[in-house]
Amino acid sequence: MGTEAPPGEFVAVDWGSSRLRLRLLSGEPLPGGILGERTTDEGIGAVEAGRHEAVFLANLERLLGAAGRWEDFAATGGDVYFAGMITSTLGWVPTPYVTVPAGPSEVLAGRRVERIGRLRLHFLPGIRSADDILRGEEVETFGICSALGLGLDQAGATLLVLPGTHSKWIQVSAGRIQDFSTVLTGDLHAGLHRSTLLARTLPPEPAAVEGDLLGAFDRGVDLAKRDGGLTSLFKARSLPVLEGMAPRAASALLSGILIGGEILERIRGRSPLPTLVGGAARLGDLYLRAFKGLRTAAERVPERLSEYASAEGLRFLRAPDRA
Repeated sequence: MGTEAPPGEFVAVDWGSSRLRLRLLSGEPLPGGILGERTTDEGIGAVEAGRHEAVFLANLERLLGAAGRWEDFAATGGDVYFAGMITSTLGWVPTPYVTVPAGPSEVLAGRRVERIGRLRLHFLPGIRSADDILRGEEVETFGICSALGLGLDQAGATLLVLPGTHSKWIQVSAGRIQDFSTVLTGDLHAGLHRSTLLARTLPPEPAAVEGDLLGAFDRGVDLAKRDGGLTSLFKARSLPVLEGMAPRAASALLSGILIGGEILERIRGRSPLPTLVGGAARLGDLYLRAFKGLRTAAERVPERLSEYASAEGLRFLRAPDRA
């Protein structure tokens, strides 16, 4: 028999399209408040309809069992907070979007609370604008803002860039998401490697841009600045033909064109804002490199914070519930 879980403990679940991550949290600021963690490849895309509850419970029992908490957590009615695609129409418990501007109070008001036995399951909504949607990134945003002290007393606005398959550009002020845009840069990069004429001079999958490929990436950013992103795409075909550029270098070039084009599209004609770049280590670093190549100021969200931003966001959102 494990010891009874302290009242501040809860489980944070980040359940996206390709990954399921559960963390047992103490309620204290992260990373020190992480008491246990379990990550699997059982994203919603890999789980058959009707199997979400079974998959969740199996992973919850493994997470809490390793910490000696399972029996008491289940028996005393522990709290579990969910973020990500699991709350979409493709997931387990669809939860409607709340509309910008939106902060923690609006997100909490829009949640759905379900029960399995005595467990309390909190499914958080995404955020929408008139023509765009967030599902999971809003929780990461709150986590980053909480950790960096960008709260209700924040002076002015900050632009948070979350690179990924679908990059998100999120404007935050006074602890609330005011507006955002989605750019399909990563999706487009992968698709160009597989389903277009460019694929003939590219490797089957995007190359990891590092080492001697960084020069090709920088050249791609320069091309996007000179000619525009869309106009520059064909250079991933023409330069291999004309210069003998290797496939992996052409892939890095294409990455620079796409990321450089994305940044230029989002900053041109707009008043500059303090900009933070999150995301996984390698990709976030490439975005920061492109910002620098375009002579545009941006700072990197600390890598460790990017890793646990969703869990920190759920911890931050849960805090008013306990007050």
